[in-house]
Amino acid sequence: MKMIKNLKDLEIIKSENENKIKGKENIRINIGMATCGIAAGADSLYYSLKRDVDKMGLKNVSVKKVGCIGMCQLEPIIEIFDEKFKRTTYVKMTPHKMKRVLLSHIVKGEILEEFTIHVANNQVLNDYLIIK
Repeated sequence: MKMIKNLKDLEIIKSENENKIKGKENIRINIGMATCGIAAGADSLYYSLKRDVDKMGLKNVSVKKVGCIGMCQLEPIIEIFDEKFKRTTYVKMTPHKMKRVLLSHIVKGEILEEFTIHVANNQVLNDYLIIK
């Protein structure tokens, strides 16, 4: 176990661990597979995504099942970690939306804002704030 003597030591350890987590792949896609995600369709989304990644020949992309991401009302949720370990969270995903995300975000490098957590949270908040 390494001793942490200063902030630089901590940064080195962080960098080493990020590289271990990422593995050989440059891009990692996590799919929340807790019971709420599975109930919302994450299981079929996972298999569809794996198939599409293979069909598109995206060798630099890994798809991983993870546990609860913590926002049940927005399931199915996927998180994309890019080469610099920056996370983008997409919510209420379907196989059709996921294919669009692959083409836009993974292939072209353009985040598909309309499916991100930021847009979804504003819509959820607005729906709750409207008094009828």
